[in-house]
Amino acid sequence: MSRGRGPVRVLLRETVAAARAQRIVSLLTLLVVLGATTTTLVTAGRAEGAQSAVLAQIEQAGIRTVSVHAPVNGGAPLMSDLVDRFAAYDLVESALGFGPATDVRAAANTAGELVALRDVYGKIAEDAPASLTPVAGTRQVWATAQAVETLGLPGRGLVRAPYSETEYLVADEIELPMAVRSWDPVLLAPAVADTGDDPAPINTLVIVARRAADVGAVTELVRQELADIPAQDLMVETSQELADAYGMVDGELTRQNRAIILGSLASAVAAVTVVVWGAAMIRRRDFGRRRALGATRRMILTLVVAQVALLSVAGAVLGAAVGSAWLWWSGDPLPDPAYVASLAVVVAATTAVMSAVPAWWAACRDPLSELRVP
Repeated sequence: MSRGRGPVRVLLRETVAAARAQRIVSLLTLLVVLGATTTTLVTAGRAEGAQSAVLAQIEQAGIRTVSVHAPVNGGAPLMSDLVDRFAAYDLVESALGFGPATDVRAAANTAGELVALRDVYGKIAEDAPASLTPVAGTRQVWATAQAVETLGLPGRGLVRAPYSETEYLVADEIELPMAVRSWDPVLLAPAVADTGDDPAPINTLVIVARRAADVGAVTELVRQELADIPAQDLMVETSQELADAYGMVDGELTRQNRAIILGSLASAVAAVTVVVWGAAMIRRRDFGRRRALGATRRMILTLVVAQVALLSVAGAVLGAAVGSAWLWWSGDPLPDPAYVASLAVVVAATTAVMSAVPAWWAACRDPLSELRVP
């Protein structure tokens, strides 16, 4: 193990010594890489953060949603067991089923406004239970904030269906999924726990794909699963056009971002190559002396590349910190930390690798000729 560490320790010591001996060259290399990383992060990183924000907003508009509507009275209705069936697919993030609407009003106000109440099957929110247990025989329901305001309830309270006199207890407020937000104000009655009932009829099925690119596949899956129901009894609404627009926006922004990164990398590589080539010209006698004393071309090449790599890593880390601080201070959207780390690695690795060109030129020079350089 000590034999393996020896050459590495010697190379590191020589690299640090060479960097310290050539302070101006080292400083120039460090500043070039720092500037390239900062510039790329401030430009391409800002674009990446903005792209993520734009695409997130597009996705929030229901871009991944496939909705199926069917009449409950007449025709072949949808059944609540479809919710679990679709939720089991890998392409599906979530599935919800909604029953027909029943009008209710606040029990304490017989002349109050009516609000629709619907049964809901499936998990409507991450922090919401899939079912609610009745309290003293009264079924619990959720209400949107607008429904609570329309009914005139002080938060929790009883509502009653005016035609059947059935009462429900508003347990908490709930935020509607984007696909059915147009129903607001509405109350939702989740399935009662441990009823053991057979599947119930529903008239709306809302399926959310995991990715925008999966909308088409999920739509085809829905049509296959519901092939037994006559087409005239179903209305399938899909966000395929939005998904296509999402893909176009994503592709265009990615191309622009890639062009910015490539331009910054090309500038950094060109600048570092010039600096390293200049340093190699300055150190021609030093390299010639090393070659005359037995140093191999590989040793000279490794020494130069290692010096540039060390400075590139330091410059890329500092550039990533400066660029991130700049974006934060200016209020621009920050890219993902993995993007920042990847960018720093790419800049450092690219400049280090490309420094091998002038390093190889220096290593291949005739040592006797180099010793004659004044």
